[in-house]
Amino acid sequence: MRPRRKEKSVNDDLTDHEARMEVYYWQRSNTSSLYNVLLYAISKADKSNRARIGQGFPALVAAWWDWTEAPDEEKFFQEVLAEEKRLKNSKREGKEL
Repeated sequence: MRPRRKEKSVNDDLTDHEARMEVYYWQRSNTSSLYNVLLYAISKADKSNRARIGQGFPALVAAWWDWTEAPDEEKFFQEVLAEEKRLKNSKREGKEL
């Protein structure tokens, strides 16, 4: 499992959770967003090129690895969606995370 970050990095504009949501969108809705294109490239890249993409988008590559290494894809996405719901409810209630 890759190390988790709570804050956005300087090189990446995604939190870990946002990156996992992008993996979900890529697998389930397959839009033509930049992140969908990047995830497609990550999935096709060899080890060296995946590491290069990871320099610019570390959270996205880590989320892709988490998804590929998950023993149960459905459970992985259920956990991602549960976290999304929890975050949205917290924002609605005005709670700080």
